Amino acid sequence: MKIHRILLLLLVCIFNGCGGGGGGSTPTPTFNVSVTTSGLSNGQQVALLLNGGTPLTVSSSGTSTFSASVPQNGTYAVTVGTQPVNEVCTVNNGTGSGVNANITNITVTCSLDTYTISGTVSGLASGQQVTLLNNSANATTVSANGGFTFTVPVSYNGSYAVTVGTQPTAETCTVQNGVGTNITSNVTNVVLNCGVPVSLLILNGQTDSSLGQKTLTFNGNAIKQITTDPWGNQSPVLSFDTSGTSYLTVPFTTAFGLSDFTIDLWFYPTLNNNSWQALLADWNNTAGPFAVLFNSGRPNTNIALSGGSRSIESSFFNYINYNTWNHYAITRNNGVFNYWVNGKLDSSDSTHIGVAVNPASGTLYIGHQEADSYAAYTGYMTAIRILPGKALFSAPFTPPTSLSTYTQIN
Repeated sequence: MKIHRILLLLLVCIFNGCGGGGGGSTPTPTFNVSVTTSGLSNGQQVALLLNGGTPLTVSSSGTSTFSASVPQNGTYAVTVGTQPVNEVCTVNNGTGSGVNANITNITVTCSLDTYTISGTVSGLASGQQVTLLNNSANATTVSANGGFTFTVPVSYNGSYAVTVGTQPTAETCTVQNGVGTNITSNVTNVVLNCGVPVSLLILNGQTDSSLGQKTLTFNGNAIKQITTDPWGNQSPVLSFDTSGTSYLTVPFTTAFGLSDFTIDLWFYPTLNNNSWQALLADWNNTAGPFAVLFNSGRPNTNIALSGGSRSIESSFFNYINYNTWNHYAITRNNGVFNYWVNGKLDSSDSTHIGVAVNPASGTLYIGHQEADSYAAYTGYMTAIRILPGKALFSAPFTPPTSLSTYTQIN
């Protein structure tokens, strides 16, 4: 009998574990996702989805909870999987991340009164298309400029949030007037602007945050200074003193290759010292792509090309003015390099068609050619723009008269 008991105890230990100490990992906390539904008519039901998967069928107004939970620091997205018959339900506060508590603020508003969400697209190039989402659902593909309308309307007092689901392959589109709440009429003013994005834009003494803010490093006595900008406004610009040690650097990885491009800027030189002054440079001892300089009022830009050749501007026509704002631009259009001073063509180079521009070295210098004091610039600068893929200017032009076109190029 004792033997039987011993064997029984051994079996219990084998299956349940014996002895002290436990161990094992602590399970990750999870949190519930609840929704509060209102306005759902009797006899109707709406199917909701959590993160595109777990379904929740709601057949009456009130609070419901998904069977699946969300792990700590996880994300959630509640969408409508199937709408009621002859009724529309809209999810509000349906997305979130970094979850650390039960989610209880999601509402679903259902109504027999519904309103359409529509708008206009501009700047979309031929052959391009963009996919739009409303409230993270109802994917709508737009392939031409003009009007668009989402197929799923929004219920009375519902909300909308229009976002770009998939960008075009060669452009970037941004949404304006894309969010609204407490809707009681059709929405028609959503605007989608598409165009070629600039790779670097420096306005008001900093890189533009809408393009993915890059860090500007100020060296020596270079500062941001409020003064009259090219458009007559008092605004921050980059300022470089006479010390010879004032310059900025910014990460720079744009590759031009054989493509069209535009480099332009506004600058206000205050010192005519009969010496070279560098506005912009990623030269790296000719291994980088360009150095934009001037001397005694005459611009002189070097574009470094593969194989060791260069496109060099040698100006004999247009001069830079001191103690005033000047606009300067370099473009490549169908392989031809053009150099522009205050909207006038200064020189042109068609001898390097089919030759690629050297790749960027990783750092752009502003106010110096390199980290040393060679070609130190004295004066102000603003509206520094580098645009790969497009030549903005192909004929004499009026330099930009406002800031409105600087971020997005149609």
